[in-house]
Amino acid sequence: MRFPGGDLVMRVKIRLFSNLKQYGPGQEGAFSLNLEVGATVHGLVEALEIPPLVKRVILVNGYHCQKDTVLADGDTVTVFPPMAGG
Repeated sequence: MRFPGGDLVMRVKIRLFSNLKQYGPGQEGAFSLNLEVGATVHGLVEALEIPPLVKRVILVNGYHCQKDTVLADGDTVTVFPPMAGG
């Protein structure tokens, strides 16, 4: 796992599910991560080294978000694979 450089000044909670757990430390599904203020969802995905071709749904505090969504201290980011069914 690669983390952004610079001052680490905010902490976010990360929850990874299913095949995405492999991108967490020790392949854990829930952990906290320190990030620079102003970090985005896209920056978090890059820091976790989730390849661009890996399909995923990302929620911030339970709401769908865009890749340019700016994260805040205490946010919970949930990442899971797309679901299908009927």
